[in-house]
Amino acid sequence: MFPSPDPTQLLLGHLPDTTERQFKDARNRLGALVTWLENTGGDVLQPNLAAYLWYLLQDRKLAPATAKAGSGESQSHTKSMR
Repeated sequence: MFPSPDPTQLLLGHLPDTTERQFKDARNRLGALVTWLENTGGDVLQPNLAAYLWYLLQDRKLAPATAKAGSGESQSHTKSMR
């Protein structure tokens, strides 16, 4: 049997460790997702992005456009949750 993957390494391991804005933003967003998955017992291989979007909108109180960018959900999905 294979060992469970390290979610941080799985999601962040392929991004360059740089201060370049696009990679820094991606690292921050993926790091927040990994933290949420660890806190909720979520599956890193099949994350519930709709639940994560809900968390970003309701618990973190992010604006819909910001939450959409952080969750990877489409804008039409964000509109349907209002």
